[in-house]
Amino acid sequence: MSLYKSKILYKLRKQSGFSLVETLIYIAIMSAILFSLFSLISSASRTYLSLKSSRNIERSAINVMDSLNDSTSVSSKIDIPNTVFGNSTGSIALISYDGTLSTTTKIYLSNGQVLLSRNNVLVGPLSLSDVRVTNLTFRNMTNSTFNGFKIEMTIDSGTSSERYMSEDFYNSYILR
Repeated sequence: MSLYKSKILYKLRKQSGFSLVETLIYIAIMSAILFSLFSLISSASRTYLSLKSSRNIERSAINVMDSLNDSTSVSSKIDIPNTVFGNSTGSIALISYDGTLSTTTKIYLSNGQVLLSRNNVLVGPLSLSDVRVTNLTFRNMTNSTFNGFKIEMTIDSGTSSERYMSEDFYNSYILR
């Protein structure tokens, strides 16, 4: 073997591993990449939870408002003795009559959930279990020309300060 070849083999054997500086640079680059990836995943998770809370609030509001709309469209009058106006834990009782049978539909707030009952039999919750309804106020709009009411509703979702959301909803209904 020539002297030239042996010098090359010596240099190759000497440079076959990573130096301490190269290893530290590699670790620093990998740490920066992992930190960026963790931040991205954390941000995406927070955004997902925020969107989920918002979606649950909207879905609950739509369920309550649609049920009120459906009940109002077939009801002829408000059952005043069984209705609570002007209170944040209000309730409304609507009476419908189909010619032979009278039905009382009641929508009310209990333990943070909006519930629906017909003829004093619980049908079920209208709001999702992931949200909390903190205000359900009904206001009477009945006069000599029409029967109606307004609704004010506040729905909260989330528990921690970064995911907590609260939205207010308003609507008016006129009975036929």
